[in-house]
Amino acid sequence: MPANGQASSGYLVSTDTATLLLDCGPGVATALSAVAAPDQLHELRHSAPNCGIRIESAADTMAYTGDTGVTPGLLTLAAGADLLLAEATLPVTDDGPHGHLSAADAARTAQAAGVRTLVLTHFPSSDTEWLLARRDEAARAFTGTIHLARPGATFEIREAPP
Repeated sequence: MPANGQASSGYLVSTDTATLLLDCGPGVATALSAVAAPDQLHELRHSAPNCGIRIESAADTMAYTGDTGVTPGLLTLAAGADLLLAEATLPVTDDGPHGHLSAADAARTAQAAGVRTLVLTHFPSSDTEWLLARRDEAARAFTGTIHLARPGATFEIREAPP
């Protein structure tokens, strides 16, 4: 656990073709604003400082929310993304100060931002019925492809040719 208000350990690894965030504990995304390009990090709404991250290549864009409640910053983060990895912790919208999304919140954001694929994650339950109910809620608000994140899952960002 970090001491004296410091961020947990976290590592931003960059190569010529990729940037990867590893071991991202509390406060890491905000601390990375000192080394990441400002347009990659988007301040979001959570009880602890949090930024979503946007990773772009010449062909594809992925955006990741981390913990957040509904906020206008989500639209900027997700705008036109090929894949949005969005937390969907709650079954209903969080109107309080803590800051978490429901599946429907994530889906409305994805739809408004023109996202192609939505991957819901950060679930408090692994119960199949609970997860399928969240997917169904998202499908009522988002017309693109929806996936539920699960351990070991891999998602292609690039759309397969017809």
